[in-house]
Amino acid sequence: MASIKKIGTELNWDIEKKAIYGNYSGFDVTLEQNISYGNSQNNFKILYIPYNDITSATAGVLNGYLKANKKELKLALFEVKQDMLIARLGEGLKGINAERLKEILQLIVSQFAQLSIETKDTCAYCNQEPVDAIAYINKIKLPSHESCKQNAIANVQAQKEKLANEPSSPLGYMGAIAGAVIGAIPFTVALLFNWYIGILSILTGVVCYEGYKLLGGKVNKTTKYILSLISFTVILATNIILAYSIVLEYDVTLNQVLNNVGAKEYLIESVGMSALFGLIGVFYVFSRIKNDEHKIEIT
Repeated sequence: MASIKKIGTELNWDIEKKAIYGNYSGFDVTLEQNISYGNSQNNFKILYIPYNDITSATAGVLNGYLKANKKELKLALFEVKQDMLIARLGEGLKGINAERLKEILQLIVSQFAQLSIETKDTCAYCNQEPVDAIAYINKIKLPSHESCKQNAIANVQAQKEKLANEPSSPLGYMGAIAGAVIGAIPFTVALLFNWYIGILSILTGVVCYEGYKLLGGKVNKTTKYILSLISFTVILATNIILAYSIVLEYDVTLNQVLNNVGAKEYLIESVGMSALFGLIGVFYVFSRIKNDEHKIEIT
């Protein structure tokens, strides 16, 4: 399975982080590598080919061709938009290399020619020509006017600043607390049954963030710090529950538990391991928050 960088090098395309840019038969092509460290199934390549606006009838014919030749074109999923083809490549065991990519592109642009689909030469923002600049919108290479691009950059920056300073609703934080508690349940149950599985504490931060978003929490500059505090508070509470479960099981006082060498070592290990895996969960959430903070990128 060839990497994005290797494919770009062999095709003499422009190489950026997680994406390469080239031109095939006059059509600008973006090939992006999606990477997920948590789920290998979310590691895939996405192909973007912009073109001038097409009619719904032409889009229907193109969609039919791609569907009929899905296997030959190595398409796992695809979407025919009015001005762009977006396709997730199904790499299989052999993967996609430079030669296979050229074969796929040749089949696609040949169909474009039959349908009189033209290379995109209008601005991605105002849809007017002639263009005088290139914009990279969410890593996709598109023609544009420099003035339109700069206006879009200013608008996106203003939107980001507004969101970064906009406070979240109390309901979002209630969702975060509820999510953290729900996420901690598997770890808590495992501890109470003496099944020590510290890795389960990863779920605390992950479900905390899901609960936050579910109840309308907004991603701003303080989100990751507040959710981290909530997650570690719940993890600490879980270990306190563990300590009191020992008190109840053996009918002793908390001081006696803490002064017992074996019990103390067990609790320290529990706190340490749950905090460690909880931290991993929080770092994962940080990456999710970063992605949600930058839904629109223009360069």
